[in-house]
Amino acid sequence: MFVGKMKNSKIKGWMRTFEPWVAESKPQHPMEGPVEVHIKLLYSPPKYLLKKIHRLKTLPKTTKPDCDNAVKVILDLFTTHGYWLDDSQVWSITIEKYWSIEPSVQVLFKHTKQQ
Repeated sequence: MFVGKMKNSKIKGWMRTFEPWVAESKPQHPMEGPVEVHIKLLYSPPKYLLKKIHRLKTLPKTTKPDCDNAVKVILDLFTTHGYWLDDSQVWSITIEKYWSIEPSVQVLFKHTKQQ
């Protein structure tokens, strides 16, 4: 799946759900300078994994969508809503994908103000 070319991809649909929170929580001023981003994606598991996930709480997800496709969509969303001036400011990205009983998206920023 190449997210940039597919209007109705699963990631794009998922981001439409996430976008109202991003828009509502946006900062008054965009961050300037280097930004670190940590993203954790928690997906609803298929039925055959439910028993294992109830025991472990989370399980690494190694199926599509690819991490690089998810990152691009997420960074574009935060850029559009003015969290930073440009996503080129992001110098470090960590992304994790898990199956989880409670699906969610967690995005953490660490902004280093330039002197």
